[in-house]
Amino acid sequence: MTFNNPETRKALRSIVQAVILLAFVALVWQLATGRDTHWLIAVIAISVVGNQIENGVRSFKVGRDGIEAEGDDK
Repeated sequence: MTFNNPETRKALRSIVQAVILLAFVALVWQLATGRDTHWLIAVIAISVVGNQIENGVRSFKVGRDGIEAEGDDK
């Protein structure tokens, strides 16, 4: 896997953004009070994190040779 490929960089960026977003949601969850607020945060977090993970996973292929980014030249 090389970082010269734009798809590889996009996938890595999506994964990093998903991790940062999860940390941010955890922080907001701790600061929020009330059950209604927690439900709202959970619904928003699931949709946004799911979208970020989908972008990252779509760009990687796992095979016998290891993990390859879509569009990598062998």
